[in-house]
Amino acid sequence: MGRSVGLGVEFDTERAGLYDRIRSFTVDRVGLRILVTHDTEEAVLLSDYVTVLSGVTPTAVVDTIEVGIGRARTAETMTDPAFRSAVARIWDALESSTR
Repeated sequence: MGRSVGLGVEFDTERAGLYDRIRSFTVDRVGLRILVTHDTEEAVLLSDYVTVLSGVTPTAVVDTIEVGIGRARTAETMTDPAFRSAVARIWDALESSTR
């Protein structure tokens, strides 16, 4: 089930609980955690840095993007211009990797 959080953004409320649990494992803890996803918005919502891999074989790192938003992220974070900018930078990196 989804709900709109503005700007045409739908937030899957069933995933919200999972996102909260993932964030609870990472907030105020030191260390490296790796999250693998194909969802750009999920990557920005749950990560401080996103490493974009090429879509060709052999796979290579295209770019590492600093998300640059605070860690207290909620569904409403998805309407923040900094969030939208990070998603756009990921898409730009993905598109450049296929040229």
